[in-house]
Amino acid sequence: MNIFKERGIDPELRDARGYARWERGDLDAILDTDPGFRVVEPPQLSAIRHFIGQQPGWVIRRWPVMPGLEPILAELRPDDAVQSAAPEWHEHPNPAGGWRGHVDRKPEVPGFRTTARGLRVFEARGHGGENVAERHGHHDWAKYWHVPQPYQERRWKHRHPAPPGPHSDPAAPLITDVADDQRAFTSHLRHIHSERRRREHPGWSDGFGYEHEHVDRVKDETNPIARRLDAHPWARTRFSEAEVLFFGIEGCLKADAMLSHILRRDLPASVFSVPAVAQWHAPELERFVAEVVGERTVYVVPDADWIEKPDVIREALTARMWLARRIGEDRVHVAAPPISRGHKGVDDFLAAGNDIEELVKIDKKLPSGYAEWIGGRRPGAYANSVTTDAVVLRYLAMRADNEGNVRASRRSIAAAVEKPERTVGDSIRRLVDIGAVTTDKPLKEGQDYWSGRTEWVEHPTFTIDPDLRGRWAEAQAIGR
Repeated sequence: MNIFKERGIDPELRDARGYARWERGDLDAILDTDPGFRVVEPPQLSAIRHFIGQQPGWVIRRWPVMPGLEPILAELRPDDAVQSAAPEWHEHPNPAGGWRGHVDRKPEVPGFRTTARGLRVFEARGHGGENVAERHGHHDWAKYWHVPQPYQERRWKHRHPAPPGPHSDPAAPLITDVADDQRAFTSHLRHIHSERRRREHPGWSDGFGYEHEHVDRVKDETNPIARRLDAHPWARTRFSEAEVLFFGIEGCLKADAMLSHILRRDLPASVFSVPAVAQWHAPELERFVAEVVGERTVYVVPDADWIEKPDVIREALTARMWLARRIGEDRVHVAAPPISRGHKGVDDFLAAGNDIEELVKIDKKLPSGYAEWIGGRRPGAYANSVTTDAVVLRYLAMRADNEGNVRASRRSIAAAVEKPERTVGDSIRRLVDIGAVTTDKPLKEGQDYWSGRTEWVEHPTFTIDPDLRGRWAEAQAIGR
């Protein structure tokens, strides 16, 4: 199988990027292709060995989108999917009541480890609609892989609320009340304060009633490895003359398929990309838009399976909204292969002899006048407050499904609309108060145990008022 020919990637373009083959377990091939692998931390090198020991595959060199940026570590693509991590073994909540996310360890089960994310895993991955009560595991399979991010220490302080007791200190500041989420609190006691202190109200237990510090190892978010903009060396040379830029959000192979097509037809266009749909907001994107994109037209290009994967189109439309705030609504669009053609990715679509100008625009038309609608229901409100509410409502409506439902954290909404998290929380409450959206859970806030951030204790689903929902626009080819 020639993964380049079947995608329409020209051999010269392939060689110019620096694709390289590795055989199963051949670490030297990896290290020789990208010198950056030689300076990764020992845990990262161990992860590379585990990954490449399962299958042969291709090293995909990645190149910074602009001069002067830090190098980007290569991406690894095995010939077949491999396990990227140990399986997560867990049980679900007991249908009769009670939490069963924590189970006793069974050393005889290879790779067994408990998880406190039973409910989240159940909701995210599903089990055919059934609540599987037996202990079972989920395997993470990957066709593309990046070196894991390095870790750093995170220090945080709190105290556990407790009835008065010999170790209680009423004057201690309540920095975090993890008991707001009983599941997280139980996990905290089990894993952080040791097994013997797992009680409902052990007043004698460490942490109850007085302030104490914890040190966690968390991913270093300031050092993204995968979430970087890539541009083939030949694509970079075309930026200055390009009238159109294609922003691929499905990886280098599809970006190179687009670039091969552009070069064969000598189109006034170029390409840049990220490895996956949720990684579009790279740290250098702001600078790239200001210094390179300018007034050019940008097409954000997902796969055609967006119709079956809501997260794909949500991320694509969110990227479009972010770009539109900088270059204008008329200069940025989401475009994908027509669903009717039966091709999953833009690489398959172009390799079948189709033209890149036959990609179709995907857009959700939102009602105009959100600010006026909100202002009419909030007489006397400050203009800035109304504008913020309109921006938040627009984001929710854009991400909502066909029934007007959208589930999002306070943090993710704030990141997308580029507002402080507290501002977003206040805005959501105002939108609920005036009936723009409804929520299925109370908007009670507490500190999320896993991230340390202030977040809604229960993850709500928001439903947009029917008159304020968006409607899918008729698909049109970008060349029309």
